[in-house]
Amino acid sequence: RYTRAFCRNVKCGKVVCESTAVWPLFSHVQPHFAVYKTCRAVDYNQGSDVLDLGLVKTGTKCGPDRVCIDHQCVNVSVLGYHSAQADICNGHGNLNDLHHCHCHDGWMPPYCSSLGCGGSIDSGPTCKGRHRLWPLALVVSPLLLAAWIYYSWRRHRTALRHPPIQNNATRSVSWYNPSLSEASRQI
Repeated sequence: RYTRAFCRNVKCGKVVCESTAVWPLFSHVQPHFAVYKTCRAVDYNQGSDVLDLGLVKTGTKCGPDRVCIDHQCVNVSVLGYHSAQADICNGHGNLNDLHHCHCHDGWMPPYCSSLGCGGSIDSGPTCKGRHRLWPLALVVSPLLLAAWIYYSWRRHRTALRHPPIQNNATRSVSWYNPSLSEASRQI
């Protein structure tokens, strides 16, 4: 059962996205038509005991010094910590409902004081997709090395079978003179 959200709570209700070509992988996706745009929301109804995955999670920031709690945008002070505690995130994150820093993208938990992927110790890093290339590098690097070794080996083997042809200008005249004996060529 849904209730209409007041304007201040609108960021704490159902996640509604501007229409795109990609549809979420859920059993039921409902397009909602607005005046100027088509929006989509996921209706994930698996019973009254299962939380709808389309709802904004508790602890999500909904404004300056405001967070979503029970689908209402409330002042961060209800979480029970002071602004001095929020300073432990070094200005690069926000304290979540577990009193841990949730670091902005580019800063590493737990205190958002060094460069990293963002996220928190509760939810993990937010840049999981960025590090997908290292397994590919582990596979491609040995293949490139093996190809280079094979190429070098073939080149060396070919060079042994077919010595390079010398330039005519560097050969001595006596080499081509049939009148010189074998003994005089060796001297």
